[in-house]
Amino acid sequence: MSFVPFSISVPGTTANLGPGFDSVGMAMNKYLRVMVSPSDNISFHFKGRLLKPMPLDENLIYQAAVLLCEKHGTALPSFSAVIESELHLSKGMGSSAAAIAAGIELANELSGLNLTLKEKQWEACLLEGHPDNVVPAFSGGITISSFSEEELLTVQAPVSDVEMVLAVPNHIWNTSESRKAMPEQLDFVSAVHAGTTSSMLVAYLMKGDWKSAGAVMGKDLYHEPYRSPFIRDFDQMKKAAAAMGAYGGAISGAGPSVIFFTMPGTGRKIAAALAKRFSYYEFELALPDFTGIQVKKIGAANAGARVY
Repeated sequence: MSFVPFSISVPGTTANLGPGFDSVGMAMNKYLRVMVSPSDNISFHFKGRLLKPMPLDENLIYQAAVLLCEKHGTALPSFSAVIESELHLSKGMGSSAAAIAAGIELANELSGLNLTLKEKQWEACLLEGHPDNVVPAFSGGITISSFSEEELLTVQAPVSDVEMVLAVPNHIWNTSESRKAMPEQLDFVSAVHAGTTSSMLVAYLMKGDWKSAGAVMGKDLYHEPYRSPFIRDFDQMKKAAAAMGAYGGAISGAGPSVIFFTMPGTGRKIAAALAKRFSYYEFELALPDFTGIQVKKIGAANAGARVY
C-alpha cells in the first residue's frame, strides 16, 4: 500500500487527581510518538530508553489498530512504524492509554475510517475500560468523563496556569495489580463522603482554583487510602511539597508515580529540592497539554497538522 508518511503524537496523562477516580484526567506535555511509512510488511521499531522491542501480541498500538479494523470490516494494511516515548511504562503516566489512542488513530488513517473525535474516544474507552486517561489523550486539557457500555459523557474543564512535578520511582506497578489493593465496595457513609469530595474537586477545577483543588486532592476516599501504603514516602513527599508551596499532590493514575501541582515558575525548584531528599525517585517537570493527539503528514505537499 502506498500512502504519504505521517506521524502520530499522543500526550501522556495523569488520572484521578485524587478523588476524581476513573473520571478526571489531564493531558501533559510528555508524548508517545509514532512515525508511520509505507512498507511491504508490518513492522515496529522502538527507540529510546523507555521502550524495548515487543512482539505484536503484546503491542497495544498494533492490537488496538487491528481490533478497530476488524470491527469495521477491513484489514490493517502493511506499514513500518518507529516508536519513541517519553512515558514511563506502568508508572501512572497513561502509557497504555496513549498506545491505544495511537493504535486507533493508526487504523483510522491507514484504513480511511473517518471516525469523529467522539467515536475515537468511545472506541478507546471500550478497550481501556475507563475514560480518565484516554479521553484527555485525544482532546488535551482536563476532562471529566463518565463511561458505560451504553454511552460516553465528557466535559472539558478550563486549564489555568499550573506546573506539575512527577515523582517517578524505579519500579513498576501494573494497573491490574494496583486495583487489587482496593476494596470491592464502600459503606454508604464513606461513599457519600467520597462522592461529595469528588464533586468539590470538579467544581474547583471548573473554576480554575488550583489551590482549593489541591487541598481536596488529599481527602480522597476512593483509592489513595488503599494504594498509598504501597508507595514509598507518599505522605512525607506530599508534606515536603506543600511546605514549598505546592497546591497539592496525588497518586498519578494507578501509581506508583506521584504528581504534584504547583504555581508557574516553582516546579523546577520544588523538583530539585525533593530530589535531594527522596533519592528513590526521579523527578520530572511537566506542563499541561492543550491540544491532545495530533496527526501530521510528513510529505512536503501535505505539510500541516490535524489536531483533534
